[in-house]
Order: sequence, then structure tokens, then C-alpha cells
Amino acid sequence: MGQWPVQQRQKNRSVARRRAVSDAGANHTYENRALPVSAAARRSVVDSLAQGETVELSGEGVLTLQPGQSGPPVGPGRVRFRLVYAPEEGTDRPTRTIALSLEATDDGGRGILGYSPAAGGPVPIPRYDFRGIAASDGEDVPTRMEPVLVDHRFSASMHGALYEDFTFKVVSGEGLGSKVTRARAVVPNLPAPSVETETSGLKVRLEPIHPDADGAIRDPANANKALPTCLLHLERAEGAEAPDIAEAIEVFGWLLSFYAGGPVHPNAWEGETEAGPLWCLRASDVRRLPAEPLQTCLPRNALGPFLGRAWEAWTGLDDRHKGRLRGVVNLYAQILSSTYPIQQIALTAMYLERFRELVLGNETVPEKIHAKEKGFRRR
Repeated sequence: MGQWPVQQRQKNRSVARRRAVSDAGANHTYENRALPVSAAARRSVVDSLAQGETVELSGEGVLTLQPGQSGPPVGPGRVRFRLVYAPEEGTDRPTRTIALSLEATDDGGRGILGYSPAAGGPVPIPRYDFRGIAASDGEDVPTRMEPVLVDHRFSASMHGALYEDFTFKVVSGEGLGSKVTRARAVVPNLPAPSVETETSGLKVRLEPIHPDADGAIRDPANANKALPTCLLHLERAEGAEAPDIAEAIEVFGWLLSFYAGGPVHPNAWEGETEAGPLWCLRASDVRRLPAEPLQTCLPRNALGPFLGRAWEAWTGLDDRHKGRLRGVVNLYAQILSSTYPIQQIALTAMYLERFRELVLGNETVPEKIHAKEKGFRRR
């Protein structure tokens, strides 16, 4: 990522800090003191994960209950947090890999962390939005987490020691709230070839970074890990209308999951905005390891054309059809996990026709993909 002039960076940080304080609530202010800075916070989050390092972050802010819940304290409540993300340690709960230590700093925060539901059956874990600041390069930058799940099984004092609270998504940086113009993302557990294409105003490059991704995903020693296998680079094409890069990262996660036959959504990305840098961590289901080699109807040498055509088709879909496309990608993963080969053949044939209708429209499926389909029918 490019370097920002010092004066511009200082101006952006000042604006970002004021925005963070305003977003967190007019009745809450922050003391102007330095927050602890982790080793990972001083460098690129993507580079840290690509090298197998743990990401750590600390800061403070305000928790507010998300709508649609009754019973838990609604907030706002102030807390300090410490975050640890270590996807290569391995866990059977991949959606809980962004672990949080929370410490209340006002009565509202103590009420949230000390909440204990009345007895009488299972109670869902309360979901909160977090708005605040975190330390990065010795500066306080705006940070959001959503949702933050506060486990009510523990007392208020225990939340700071156990790291049993967690979040699905963290977004932090001076560019929070601004449009991303360029980004790179870590794609886990995906053996894939190098790909470079340009489509519908977007430059796309998939860069393999693991020296032996095919072997690593089959190795039992990597059970339940999220290994950094590829970097996905996205950038607006010269002279094109600016696409939504943050949305594109999510979309290419779905498209690469189709290629892999299982979820390989990016678990971290960093990008540039007009206001400054921005980065994101995301915990989601990931293709479980150890895993067999890719079982997909899409040949490796057709990945580039597929990604280009699929993104072009995506930009023309309405929200309803975009939702359907996500659904058929999940269905495809279930089809490939079917026990009996004859079921895989029948279901795959039905699935490909539906996927062609949603993604490829009336155009002919690329010749090599068509040849692969014929191979399925002969088995």
C-alpha cells in the first residue's frame, strides 16, 4: 500500500478520532491517553497472517445491544477490549476465532458484562455493536466490531481473563466509513493457480503464497486450521467507474468457494481509501482440514475466465438473485460431500444448470468446463 504524506495522515487521524467518538455516543468521551499497542498492530494485518503470526489489538469503546433482542441490558456501556486472532492454531469452532477480553469501565458496561438471564432453559448469547478506538502505530483509530457476543455464563470480572467473548467482524482504520479503492485479502485453505484478469472495471489477481498448499491441506497436523494459501488483489481498472471493493472481496469469496467446493472466504483484508488505510478481520466457516484434493467441476486453467465472467454477471444481478447465488454455492458444497458417487453425478448435473442460469446467463459454458461435465456423465 502506498505511503500517505505526513500532514495528510495527521489530518486524517484527527478527523477519524472525532468521528469515532461521535459514533460511539454523544454522552461518552475518551481520555486522551495512549492505548497499548500490540506487535501485530504496528504492521500489516495481512502480512502478519500471511506469515502465520497472531494478530493482537487493544482499545476501548461502547457496546450497544443490537435490535430484536429482549432481556439483556441495551447499553450503552463502556468497555476496554483486547483481541486475539490466531487462525493457524486450529479450532473446531471457526466462527469463534476472534476472541475478546472485555473489561467494563462504567456502570453500563458492568451491567452488560454482569448480565445473568433468569433460569428456565437455553438463552441466546446477547449480540452487541461496538464503536470505539484501537491503537495502531501509536495512534488511536476508529474501530467497529459487529456483532460482539457477550457470553452470559461468566461473571463481569471473568470476562477480562477468559477470552470467551468473541466477534465475527472487526473493521479498523482511518478510512472507516470511506469507499475502498484498492485492497488485498488473505484466502485460507485454497490450493489455486496464479490468476490475473480484468473485468467490469476491476483488476483481479490471485497470488498463491503457500509453498505446498496441496500437501498442507491434506496433512492431519493442520486439522481445523485456517492456513494462508493465497492473496487476492483487487483494484479499480484505469478509467473505470469505481466498484465497491469491499463488496467485491465478499463476492470473490463466494466464487472461490464454488471453485473449492467448500467455504474459503477471505478472513482478513486491508485496503486504501481517500481518508486513509482500512483493514478488516472476519471469522466465518472455512473448509475443514485435513481435506481431499479439490473436487470441483471447474478445471484449474479455467479459474481466471470463470472469475471474470462471474463478476461481470454479479454486477447485473438484483439483491434477490444475489441471495440465490450465495445459496447455490452453499448447496454445491453439500453436493460434493455426498456419500455416494451416483448422487454426486445427478445432483451436480442439476446444480450446474442452475448455476449456469444465474451466473453465465444464456452464454455457452466455457469449453473446458463443458468437457468436465461430460467426464462426470461418463463416470
